[in-house]
Amino acid sequence: MAAGRWCCKMITGCKVAGLLGVVQSVSEVETEASRNTKDAKALHIIQLACGREIVDEISHFKTAKNAWNHLKLQYGKELKAKPDTEQAVSDDSLGQQHKELFRSVEKGDYIGNAIMDSDVCMISASGRTLLHVAVIAGNLENVEKLVKVGKDTLICMKDQHGYTALALVARYTGNTDMAKCMVETKNGFRKRLLEIQNKENVIPILIAAANGHKELTIYLYSKTPSTVFDGDDSQNRVLLLSLCITAEIFDVALKLLKRYKELPKESLSLYKFSVPKSLRGSLSLPSNESHQQSLSDKFSALVALAKMPSAFPSGIRFSRREQFIYDSKFKNLHS
Repeated sequence: MAAGRWCCKMITGCKVAGLLGVVQSVSEVETEASRNTKDAKALHIIQLACGREIVDEISHFKTAKNAWNHLKLQYGKELKAKPDTEQAVSDDSLGQQHKELFRSVEKGDYIGNAIMDSDVCMISASGRTLLHVAVIAGNLENVEKLVKVGKDTLICMKDQHGYTALALVARYTGNTDMAKCMVETKNGFRKRLLEIQNKENVIPILIAAANGHKELTIYLYSKTPSTVFDGDDSQNRVLLLSLCITAEIFDVALKLLKRYKELPKESLSLYKFSVPKSLRGSLSLPSNESHQQSLSDKFSALVALAKMPSAFPSGIRFSRREQFIYDSKFKNLHS
């Protein structure tokens, strides 16, 4: 998993859970039991955010702070909160009342009926709506309330980077329940929302897969119209397959391969397009800072599979007993 991706997931996860203070300096006094519980939760979030190799690297640490400090020492340049996850409201375009409402949503406080007298579709200078902020804050109740009041208009609004609230769920929290409350309606689901692209022309399911959100990716695949993957333009299906293999979301990868018979051939050849910047790190591609038109990227699903021998039993070093069991099963399959 690329450093930029797991750092973002780790910081956002701790922030959403209110646990960033566990790994950073805090002055609050709390009971040992409470501190141990928070530490366990923070350590779990850190482990979930990391790929297999980095999890092995930090597996011997017993506290979140020790694991955090190790990662900070090893990957210090990457391990910092990114500006677009910070949401402090200092926007002069908003009145004081609206600033306070944004601030409450940002902190994760339940807003209840506070939005009834406000325009829920108002935006900050960054283009973020209350729904965008609620998603990153991780408060499902606020998200559900805003969706109910704002309806399609609010749900489909984009921030300055072209992200809808659903796209931010895919990028940051991976909360499937949040996605469901935006996607599903009494009469079906919002197909258009699933097809809305950000400024890099990336749809939500690709963002979810790029950030390793397995459950969310599986859900979005079940709802995303097949038309976004069909046709002569193979970009979306090739990218999704590659991202799913890299993130070990094999359920979706297998469904894609079964549905699109030519996909193996398409995926084994070099990309005929330039991979969007926001997805490059997830595919271990070099960042492209050039303003000139990029050449096709040299990456394939085969490369992704080759980099993860543990995805296949034959790629793992077994103990004698495990090797005997594996060999026996393998022979039975081919006898």
